[in-house]
Amino acid sequence: MEIPFVDLAAQYERLQPDIDDAMQEVIDDTAFVRGPYVNEFEEAYAEAYGVEHCISVANGTDAIYVVLRMLGIGPGDEVITVANSWISSSETIGQTGATPVFVDIEPDYYNINVDRIESIATALDAGYRLFDSAELYGNESRIGDLLDSPGTPDREGLFLLSKVWNTNHEHVAEACEGTLAELGIDALDAYLLHWPEAWAYQGPLSDLASLPPAEQEALTFPTDADGAPETADVSLTETWERMEDLYDRGLTRSLGVCNVSLAQLETIAESARVLPSIVQVESHPYRPRTDLVEACHARGIRVLAHSPLSAPGLLDEPVLVDIADEHGVSPAAVAVAYHVDRGVVPIPASNDSDHVAANLAAARLRLTDADRDRLATLEDPEFER
Repeated sequence: MEIPFVDLAAQYERLQPDIDDAMQEVIDDTAFVRGPYVNEFEEAYAEAYGVEHCISVANGTDAIYVVLRMLGIGPGDEVITVANSWISSSETIGQTGATPVFVDIEPDYYNINVDRIESIATALDAGYRLFDSAELYGNESRIGDLLDSPGTPDREGLFLLSKVWNTNHEHVAEACEGTLAELGIDALDAYLLHWPEAWAYQGPLSDLASLPPAEQEALTFPTDADGAPETADVSLTETWERMEDLYDRGLTRSLGVCNVSLAQLETIAESARVLPSIVQVESHPYRPRTDLVEACHARGIRVLAHSPLSAPGLLDEPVLVDIADEHGVSPAAVAVAYHVDRGVVPIPASNDSDHVAANLAAARLRLTDADRDRLATLEDPEFER
């Protein structure tokens, strides 16, 4: 996938007098191997390939370049790159003088997905009954196989939720029907827009996990000539009307939207025949999304919090650690209880069977007024991944 050329070396040298603060900001958004990981994929890459540093940067190619320079990467070095986002890092690596090395990550990719399936089985055994999925995750057929296995709770005892990806805003029926076929069910309990933005259609996204990573990227993160996401001229209102058609057909019992702002939610509500029943957004003490949560509760909309434990540094926050020590629980349990206390449903992700069970038990933790006041001090309006 091509990206437009930007002379990052020249840009770096020009900005050098003012870049110290920016470097620190990049460090804050970076996870190094042997330190905390942003997710299990980075840890798997590090272990599989014996790399010295595993970098996760959310700020684009310029930030990746700065981090590589900070690490002293240059001519003679090799940098492993994995194409798992719409930004290709190969040219960025090349501008340091180092050689980008593309690796076949499929064995580790599939092992990780197997672990996720095993964690779903563990979650069922622990008592979880709401399962959050999406066509982007590429594992719905495997989940369907699991749900069809002996000993799995009856369909009516589960709440199955899935999401339509950005490239399918004009093809929500095709996407929903594909999800139903892969899960082996007649109707979802909830079907959500994964993001409010519409991207260019690339065809069906059936069983993505079976495709090589480069094909997954091409199908799910289309780019234009400038390397930016290739958008589609589809309004949020138009997409929501298509979602309502699915509800009318009985393919889903409720509708929802993810990663939405309050303004975007109001845009949907102004014209909707069927209001969202669920809004799913990233939320944690750094970013509580209080205005959105209160607006949803006023409309009777249930709020689900994704990524409730994965914000960098959250579980090491002294406030969380102190509250956890006082209650005799883990910081993760406090982070989960934080949402339950606000009437928000947290959706933690884990491949560890002990953590899966502990996250469910954390919902029983009762926070005090003093706990709430201390957690409120963690809100950071500038928080970004």
